[in-house]
This record gives sequence, C-alpha cells and structure tokens, in this order.
Amino acid sequence: VINLAAMRLWYFEPRKAQEPQVVHTYPIGIGRVGWATPEGVTKVSRKMKDPTWRPSAAVRKEHAENDDPVPAVVLPGPDNPLGNRAMYLGWPTYLVHGTNKPYGVGIRSSHGCIRLYPEDILQLFELAPIGTPVRVVNQPYLFGWHAGKLYLQAYDVLEDDPRDFAKAPKKLLSKQLAARIQKELKARGETIDWAAVSAISHEPRGIPAPIAGGSASVAAEVAAAAVVALLGIIALPGTFRQALYRQQIHDNAQADLARYIRDHAGRDDVVYARDIGYIGYVSGQPIL
Repeated sequence: VINLAAMRLWYFEPRKAQEPQVVHTYPIGIGRVGWATPEGVTKVSRKMKDPTWRPSAAVRKEHAENDDPVPAVVLPGPDNPLGNRAMYLGWPTYLVHGTNKPYGVGIRSSHGCIRLYPEDILQLFELAPIGTPVRVVNQPYLFGWHAGKLYLQAYDVLEDDPRDFAKAPKKLLSKQLAARIQKELKARGETIDWAAVSAISHEPRGIPAPIAGGSASVAAEVAAAAVVALLGIIALPGTFRQALYRQQIHDNAQADLARYIRDHAGRDDVVYARDIGYIGYVSGQPIL
C-alpha cells in the first residue's frame, strides 16, 4: 500500500489466520507536480536486479529543454536513476525502484515512479514476490482506533489534489471515515470532536492525536511521548539502547531518523523526535 500524501509505502507480509500481521514501512519519493504518480490498484509484474533505464520520449524531451540531456538507454551503474533494484508494475512506465539520489526520498522528485532508499529497496525487493497486489492511494487524513480512542493523523494535502479540503473540511473528512469506524463510533456512543479535527488538519504534522473517546491536541500527545536528542547521546526508552547518532541531519532528516529508529527500536516503544517527526509502533505496526 502506497499513500502519496504520507509519502510512505507499507508492505503487509502474507499471513495465516490467527497469525499476527507483520508490516514493513518505508519512506518514498513520488511524482512531481505535472508528473503525478497514478492512483489505483495494480500488481508487481516483474523484478530486475541492476536494471537498465529507458526513459520515455517525454522524459528525454524535458531533460533536453533543461539542458540536461539523457541517452535513450542508461545502463546499470552509479548514473542510473533506478538504482540497483526495480520492481515493474502493471502500469507501463511506472516502477517501484531504488535511486542514485537518496535526497529525492521524502519529497516529490520523480516522473511518477516510487523511489526508495537503496537499502530499503534491497529489503522490499526480497520480500515482495512477483504478483504482489499494489494499491496506491492519496489519503492526507488517516483515522484509526488505539486504546479506546479514535485518532486522526494528518498530512499536507498535495498541491495538485483536486479536493478542496479547506472549503468543506467536515464534509470531505466525513467521507474519509470508513464505514466500520462510523459503526464503531455509533456502538460506543461517541461523537467526533470537530474542533480537534479542525486544529489537527489546519496544521498537519503527521502526528496522530485523538478526536473521539477523549480528545487531546498534537502538542499534548508530543508532551506525553518520549523525547530524544538528535545530537550527542540519544537516551532511548524501553528496549532502545543508548547510541551515538553521528549521521548528519539534512533535508531528509525525518526519513533518516525513521530508518534509524526502525533498526534499533523495541516493537512497542513510541518515540517523538523534537522538530523532526514521530514514529509509533504497536506490536510491530505503525499506530495508524
């Protein structure tokens, strides 16, 4: 599952009945304005190690107009924008692939393809077999239950999203609520705190905050979470170990920290990094 608004991919491992669901999640780069990544359902049609890139005529035309011509065929190597792994989709010309420009992950940087960090595509390439269903959505507002409360997680609305959330937020957000959530609200006798919804959606930060069953601001959620420093020794809670975080913080600091935490975190810890972002895990899955 790829959520364009969140700029994140989730891979749900196959499981048998009664087995816990294991989810792997990765930050991604998506299509620029004018080169939007399509939404819909497709599948992984084939996979390729060390792929050859054959840019479309439109891509080559754009590069030429920008005085940055590219050849019709780019062989595997450090100059190949597909990186060292590519997963081709049922949609012609659209791929899930690595990159030779990691700074393009976490932003709108591609001609419609999905870019992953080189180390992340290596893992996903081995996990997801040919035939894996792929669902691409654009959902800036996510809802989910946790500890008896309904949470809202808000992301920035993409610039070219035709839905005018600012004009009719309550109507559009109500449409985002799955039928099962509305049914659960009714069964619990709960109502949504629309003032809290307005506050969260007005300043989207990707941090889940409760809007029913007891509401709280994003600031309150952050204050209640563990805080870690970005420089020097990180005091990591629970099963986290103390470590010296030497990696330079740059434009993709949130994705870098997410990957660092994912690699070192205990499964049930929740961590908030001041001014960077939020990672929440419950039994190995993101809260929302």
